[in-house]
Order: sequence, then structure tokens, then C-alpha cells
Amino acid sequence: MHSELTSAGDSLLAPRTARWRWSSGLVVLAAASCALEPNPSPVGAEATDGTDGVGLDATDAADATDGFDGADGLPGFDGAASDVVSPAADAAAGDGSDGSDGTDAADATDGTDATDGADGADGCGVLAGQAVHVSKVVLPSAVETFGCDADNDGVITDADGEFNGLYNNALVTAVLDVNAFLASSIAAGDFVLLAEVGEGAVHLYTGEPIDACTDLTTTTTPEGEVTATAWDGSTACSYTVDASSLDEAGCAIMTIAPATHSESVLEGGPGSYQLVASFASTNFAIGVSTGRVRANTAPHPSGGLVFTDGALCGQLSYTDIEANFDTACTNDPTLAFCEYQSVVLALLDSECGVDGLCSVVFHLEAAPAASLER
Repeated sequence: MHSELTSAGDSLLAPRTARWRWSSGLVVLAAASCALEPNPSPVGAEATDGTDGVGLDATDAADATDGFDGADGLPGFDGAASDVVSPAADAAAGDGSDGSDGTDAADATDGTDATDGADGADGCGVLAGQAVHVSKVVLPSAVETFGCDADNDGVITDADGEFNGLYNNALVTAVLDVNAFLASSIAAGDFVLLAEVGEGAVHLYTGEPIDACTDLTTTTTPEGEVTATAWDGSTACSYTVDASSLDEAGCAIMTIAPATHSESVLEGGPGSYQLVASFASTNFAIGVSTGRVRANTAPHPSGGLVFTDGALCGQLSYTDIEANFDTACTNDPTLAFCEYQSVVLALLDSECGVDGLCSVVFHLEAAPAASLER
């Protein structure tokens, strides 16, 4: 069963995913209360008490200072058990100590309470109406343009794009046009990257469009090969989130935190997470450190956000990259990059340096998602 969340990591390998209430006892108590000597005759009783005058004065549990006065929302029920100190009684009055206010399980932790500070965040910290589908991913050669400090050294330089330097190398692009590969994978639905702006974090998923919905336009060669993708400018699709993107609690495994989102700018990180996805019959897991995401954002009338001039960056573990290359090419030796695996890994190893981390900057743009379901 899917539950709607209403409303960025990707990899070089362009992953694809296979994809208090009161019981009837109150009625009984009410009937018993009304049945007490309906024609009362005082017998040494205070006329100010709340019962039938059987010797009880105005300080007993049935007078105007207890449940008879309606302070607990249940006029006609006396005793401390149904006074304002009883959470169950208070529930009917809707006061600040029961299960209907902003201090319990119906508040910021589950998104059903709009009076708390989270304004509808669910148990995973996801905020309604803040979902996107990444419509374009490019490995840029000029990484400084995107202002994403991948290596977390406080300055934006070429060193933030070690991976970029390799895959914009003419020798490598002669073997594999990475950006065309990414574009064709997005257009074919083989790589569906989704994101939600959460409460102090950005959550990333892979997934699939519902009902074969598409929000893309494409640029193609005369031979029909896709070389670029973009949002069509109007469509907002709904998506299912892959189970592989979620932990046992149903929350995103790939989360970049901390994050801030103003009216028009998103900034997330630096943070560490595990990039997880499925592609070519292989489950990938690549460690990302100093991960960041940034983008200019705007709301869309149909829901969700639009990302422009976005970037996703960080440092990838070379050891993890190598291991995942090996696994993928063992599972499917026909993959385009497998024939040149040793050459590509050797070049990458030389670019990444002695720390074993490969800095990378991806440029991305994103279209609004009407909803994400899991």
C-alpha cells in the first residue's frame, strides 16, 4: 500500500531502480448521573453543591468546582477522574493536555497537526509540497560556475571537480559521452532522481513515474540519439519511490543535512550519506562525504518546486567506485564502459589524489513533482 508524501545523489552510472476517544461507558455514567433523585429534597445539604442534597457541601467533588462546571468539557460528570486533570476527559474539551493539541503524537512528528512549528512535516521530516523530479543532470567542465564547494576547503576552484576533469577529458569522452549517457538514461526513464526539501534537510530518492507520465523535452541527433533533457515547462508528474531508497522506518537513506530553504534559494550540506541505487542488475552503494546541494527555487501552481542553476556535489570514495565498477562489469560485461574499465579507473585514480576521495560537481535542474508515494 502506498502512502502519499504530497508535496537530489545520483551516480555516474546513472542508476535505475527495478522500483481518545470516549467509550460507551460515558453514556452509562451520564445516565447514572441523571438518575440521582430527579426530585431532590435537601437533607442538611448545601444548596450550592452539584448533587441532590444528601449532606454533601459545596466542597465535594460534585459541585461547581469540578466536572459539573464544564471545565473539562463534559458537563454532568463529577469527580477527579473526569475533571481537568484527566487526559481522557480533557480530550473532549480540546485543551492543552490531551491528544488533540500540538504537544503529542499528532504534532510535528507525524504531520497531522498544523498548529505546531513544523507546519505539517511528516515522521521523516518531509514538508508537504516540496518535491521535485530532476529533469537534467550534466557533468560540467567549468565547475566554478555552480559555486558548490565539493571538497569543503572554503573556496571554489577546479579542485572541486576532479571527477569532472577526468570525464571531460577528450580521451575519455571518445569512449563514452557521459552527458549524453545521462540524458538518454533520464529520457528513457532508466534514471529517475527525486528530491524533497525537508525540515532542515534535503532527501534524495530514485523512483518511477506513475502512469508513464513524462515532464521532459529532449534534444536529439539526426539519428535520434538523446543528447540533452529539460523540463517541458508545465507538467508535474507523480512518482513512486523505490524501496531501495528507504530505510526500515520508510525514510530516505540519502539525506543531505543541514539545509536551509528561503523563498528562492536552497542550500544543503555539507553532510555525509550513502549513495544507493540499482543499475544494470547491480545494487550500488558509494560513500559521499562533504555532500552539498544548492539551487535557485520557485514554487509551481500545481505543487512542488522548480530548481534552476542547481548543483549536487561532494567527494566520492574511490574504493567504492572501483568496487561498484567491478561488480557491474561482472554482472553485465556488455555495458559500454566495461571495455575501458581499467583505463578509466587508472585515470580516475590519478585524478583523485592520495586521499582516496574524488570531488565531483553535477549541474542539475528539476521540475515540480505533484506527489511522491511510497
